[in-house]
Amino acid sequence: MLSVVIPAYNEADNIVETLEELSRAIESTPFGPAYEIIVVDDHSNDRTFQCVREMARPHLHALRLSRRSGSHTALR
Repeated sequence: MLSVVIPAYNEADNIVETLEELSRAIESTPFGPAYEIIVVDDHSNDRTFQCVREMARPHLHALRLSRRSGSHTALR
């Protein structure tokens, strides 16, 4: 299984397109359906977290940090 972790901060304008493109790219590899994408929202003040949740894909997970902590914390 392939796991991809993406830290995000105020990416509402492009997160959906990014995730759709990434999903298509992964699905064309031998990993096929055996993957997950985890978006860690670094307490954005736009709709980043909601945009990811609204996509409602089985391989896509969204986590939201309780406060702004930076990309390194998001990756951990």
